[in-house]
Amino acid sequence: MPDGYTGADVYARMHRYGGNTASLDSGQQAAEALKSAHEELVTRIARLQGKMDASWEGDAAGKAKAGLTPLLETSQQASEDLGRSAQSLTAQNGGFHSTLNKLTPMDANRPDTNDLASYSPFGASVSEKSAARWDDADKNNKEAYGSYVATTDGNRNSSPRIIRF
Repeated sequence: MPDGYTGADVYARMHRYGGNTASLDSGQQAAEALKSAHEELVTRIARLQGKMDASWEGDAAGKAKAGLTPLLETSQQASEDLGRSAQSLTAQNGGFHSTLNKLTPMDANRPDTNDLASYSPFGASVSEKSAARWDDADKNNKEAYGSYVATTDGNRNSSPRIIRF
């Protein structure tokens, strides 16, 4: 849990956009679509290489095949990386909604227990019970958000690194 946040802060931040994960959804869909496009490209290049092997002979066939190999390997790597990206975005999206569903609505400030009834020896006062509920909600929201942060860090670490040529 990042320091300085109360459970009320967590609740407000997580509900800021009404639980809208459209950007994660779009990213996941784009990664899946690009992954499929690269898989199709790999298939087409491999088929082209097979046709060249069957039709061409000598040095020209070797050079043509060698020219396509880097494109084939790059598309294979891109497809794998995009698959991991899509999985990471799916996990992030699931983690967000799971956390959102665990959060408890609460007031921004803890109820005051400095009233006269709080000094009664005959059980907890209304204000003490309210403060205890606030404390429980605060703890719950912080723990839920802490788990979400850990998931986010894990997704960040599992995302592929982009290699620039």
